[in-house]
Amino acid sequence: MTQSPNRLLAALPPNAFAAIAPHLKTVALKFGDVLAEAGSPIRQVYFPYAGLISLVVELDVGSMIETAMVGRDGALNAASALDGKVSLNKGIVQMAGSAGTIDVNRLRRLANEHEQLRSLLIRHEQVLFAQSQQSAACNASHTVEARMCRWLLYMRDLAGSDELMLTQEFL
Repeated sequence: MTQSPNRLLAALPPNAFAAIAPHLKTVALKFGDVLAEAGSPIRQVYFPYAGLISLVVELDVGSMIETAMVGRDGALNAASALDGKVSLNKGIVQMAGSAGTIDVNRLRRLANEHEQLRSLLIRHEQVLFAQSQQSAACNASHTVEARMCRWLLYMRDLAGSDELMLTQEFL
């Protein structure tokens, strides 16, 4: 049995997980919930157990561009434990689920006490950065059909299920 349904937390050594576990509170992630606003102070870090969170950039014209997704393999606002103070993205629940959440100051203290936790959070931020770069490259060089296939397959991987609860929006 793994320590957590979140793969980032499950990858921690038992002593680091034991330090963080009592401070995690399970919350429901409801479709459309805004968990972070670009430029706003970070108060909570979310470790999804199920569901997906889209990291988006809002454009002046009112639309949004998704730059990355966070699922059960990662965390939203993890950079805050590395001394980030404000969110760089808007975080919106794309697919309902649940997450463990922890106060940002508590996580920062724990990351300073447990090198393994800090190292894992750094690597996670590197992966999100690479994901964002890949997304930009794909948007610039592939057809809309190819981009949609990539997006659906990645959502499936993050959700860990062949069933994806999606909605369609018309403008």
